[in-house]
Amino acid sequence: MTEQSSIVTVEDKQETLIGKVCNPWMWRVANGFMALFFAFASYVQINDPDPVIWMLIYAIPCFLCIALVIDSSLQDHYVWRYTAVIHVVVCNLGIFYSLSVLFGTEISFKNPLEYEEGREIGGLLIIIAWLGLCWLRRLRGFGEANVFFWSATIAVSLTPFVLLGYYVNTWDVSAIQSHCKDIISRHLYKEI
Repeated sequence: MTEQSSIVTVEDKQETLIGKVCNPWMWRVANGFMALFFAFASYVQINDPDPVIWMLIYAIPCFLCIALVIDSSLQDHYVWRYTAVIHVVVCNLGIFYSLSVLFGTEISFKNPLEYEEGREIGGLLIIIAWLGLCWLRRLRGFGEANVFFWSATIAVSLTPFVLLGYYVNTWDVSAIQSHCKDIISRHLYKEI
């Protein structure tokens, strides 16, 4: 019996390596990146036709991520959990509403990010994906040494920045809605 317990498999070595590399500080750094993204997303909603709603939609996950940067055990607190669950439900309702509006208008399916509803759906999906990863992290043992979890964490935390870069590089400046021109011209372009 002692021989079996002393045998270390390749999977055990891999899990301990991942556990050492992906420690709680990496989780805090990932939440810090997402907090920055959600803060930026909340800020750019200033010139939106309905800024209060969208600023709140992005500010809530921003504050949830900041709480996890400060102390990752706050994720087990009932206020954090209920806030996250209610917010995911609201985001799902927002996706269904935006889809109904998007399909109710004449659209061409070239790039859904060209439409405000498509960008709204993308933002809501990022929120749901991140809060879903936070929920998976709560499960005992799932977040500590799981390659899938850490790959998904890296992918989801980089996706908003990659999509933003893609969108900025490929958009048609003349097609920008009037409520966006002011904030974009202040930050990116001298003339529009």
